[in-house]
Amino acid sequence: MLSELKEKKMISDDASTVLKLSLPGAAVEFINRLDMPNSKEKYPPELKAFALTLNFYSTKAYNYVRKTFECNLPHPTTLRKWYQSINGSPGFTGEAFSSLKVKAEEAEKKSTTIQCALMVNEIAIKKHVEWDRTKFSGYIDLGTDLDDDELLIAKEALVFMVNALNSNWKVPVGYFLINGLSAPERANLINEALRYIHDTGVDVVSLTFDGTSSNIAAANELGANIAVNNLVNFFPHPVTRNPIYVIFDACHMLKLVRNCLASKGSLHDWKNLVNWKYITELEKLQREEGLHAATKLRLRHVQWYREKMKVKLAAQVLSRSVADALEYALHHLKHPKFEGCEATILFLKKFNDLFDVLNSRNFLGKGYKSPFMEKNKTKFFQLLDETEAYIRGLKTSSNGELLLTSQRKTGFLGFLVTLKSIKLLFLSLCEGGDLKFLLTYKLSQDHLELFFSAIRSHGGHNNNPTAKQFKAAYVRLLAHHQIMTSDSANCTILDDTNILNVSASKNTYLKSINDSDAQRDDIDQWPAVESLVQDHNYCVNAFRHQSQYSQDVIGYVAGFVVKKLKTSLRCVDCISAVVEKSKSPSNLLLIKNRGGLNLPSDDITNLCKLGEKVFRIFNAAGKLTVRNVMHRLILYTLNDIMSKGMDIFPSLIKHSVDHAPQDNHRIFLIKAVLFEYFKLRLCHAGKTETEKLQANKTRSLNLKSTLFKGH
Repeated sequence: MLSELKEKKMISDDASTVLKLSLPGAAVEFINRLDMPNSKEKYPPELKAFALTLNFYSTKAYNYVRKTFECNLPHPTTLRKWYQSINGSPGFTGEAFSSLKVKAEEAEKKSTTIQCALMVNEIAIKKHVEWDRTKFSGYIDLGTDLDDDELLIAKEALVFMVNALNSNWKVPVGYFLINGLSAPERANLINEALRYIHDTGVDVVSLTFDGTSSNIAAANELGANIAVNNLVNFFPHPVTRNPIYVIFDACHMLKLVRNCLASKGSLHDWKNLVNWKYITELEKLQREEGLHAATKLRLRHVQWYREKMKVKLAAQVLSRSVADALEYALHHLKHPKFEGCEATILFLKKFNDLFDVLNSRNFLGKGYKSPFMEKNKTKFFQLLDETEAYIRGLKTSSNGELLLTSQRKTGFLGFLVTLKSIKLLFLSLCEGGDLKFLLTYKLSQDHLELFFSAIRSHGGHNNNPTAKQFKAAYVRLLAHHQIMTSDSANCTILDDTNILNVSASKNTYLKSINDSDAQRDDIDQWPAVESLVQDHNYCVNAFRHQSQYSQDVIGYVAGFVVKKLKTSLRCVDCISAVVEKSKSPSNLLLIKNRGGLNLPSDDITNLCKLGEKVFRIFNAAGKLTVRNVMHRLILYTLNDIMSKGMDIFPSLIKHSVDHAPQDNHRIFLIKAVLFEYFKLRLCHAGKTETEKLQANKTRSLNLKSTLFKGH
């Protein structure tokens, strides 16, 4: 029988091996039931295990065997009842489906239907066999109660999760301990999950997974056609025949696009060169200048192959901030090493905007980070159409093959499939359904990845769980998230990462302005800046000349300082001095500004430039680690201002007369500006030193490969 199923390509070799282990006991029971057609007796455990295992690997094979042997195997509906496990055992989790049913009934009372996204992914587990009170755990387990020491050792747990699109919850609905699955087996399991979920009254409209070859093959097996030509981005629901749209996780696709560009070195946008070298040159320029052009770009981004699994590194490279920095270096610095980077700038902007559209999280988001809704439909559709045409035109070289037909096509093809699915989902759910808007982040695989993170963290120092530990964590997480109740809400939304991230230390000088209760610092006891230079003559070149790049970056940071001050200042005159219009704003700030940035006054910018000069002197002299370094930096800068007779905030001279000498707002405002600037620079200095210390790190670099190997 198994040979015939293999010849008909209904089961794989691995499935045949597992089924053979269940045959000895099942064969006897199978023959006995042939003499008892339409028997009402319960199915024996051996036959039950065989039926569940065969159905797990192939519904087609199961239906064929059942028909051939005159329905002596249980009906698929009966199998689904058996398949639902309890107590967190491998299989589909009955409690989760009960919870979904409650949610569906609640929605029905409100004349609505729960719309969900189904997501599937594997988590690596440790290859480990141990006694679990009743049996050995660690072998592959499909929820069929099959127990044999000839089974393969499980190396992954395949987890299914649903995330509500029109509500605020998510729930895992089952998992299976596996050692690899073929495309038909994976497709069959997905269909089974869709049937179970349909029985609860919840509608699944999409399927999300990453871009592995097995997932692509499974999608094709289900009825989609993930190919450049004749692309079909959906497959029919096994019960309703409604389309289930395929979504490739945007984060994984972005990594693949970054990997392709970085490893190949260059791509071609029609006839223009998209070159990775411009990104490496930008990182080098930032490192040499000691200031960053409002980007997250660091050495680790250039050495991406050391941490290729980290999505944030790819997102921070293929970003508009890096594109703006390249544009600034090309048009304003006119740096010769950035000549011809226009195509690279366009490439970064295209994928940045596409990623924003596919990652909208907040109803109040702006631009392409806003939710997909009727009022921005035209704008979003235009972007998606233009991006599709752009991706289809990318080539490996000027006269080379199209990227979509090359071996590195997965990331680009995945984006094509996803953007088509997003458009059709919007038309189906928003224009043709009850949804008012679509948050595309709800279709992301991040929800499942966060669940995996919670499972790993459950083990404390052990982030590589065994099969038994995975089961224990799975059960505890289900209980923790209260999936049995009707009011569970555990959908985690990630916060946006700020470009400038600083500590929460308090600016006491602002408090002095607002409260007028501070004491004047005695700056006469501090030597002039020039004396520090004389003591460390070797560092003179570190501050005498500030390049155009440095001045523009300092001007950009000065805008952030203004933002910090405006939120805390209560003195009207001081606020006016801070927001005075600049005569020559930073070129970088003008490029980055899309209407929401603060333009610093010339006095603020000049103060920051003076502060940078003093900071570089301290840094070159190795004085950043001295006690009270913030206090010293501020006072040295004040001393420099006084020795040069500089007129800072002249509009506050009259205002200062209104206060006692010890409450001089002009002095306090200068100190407040310097405090905010030095706080940023000291944080950056700490991060830079940490990067040097971790230059040869091995633990985090080898962690993922160790986990995936199951050690």
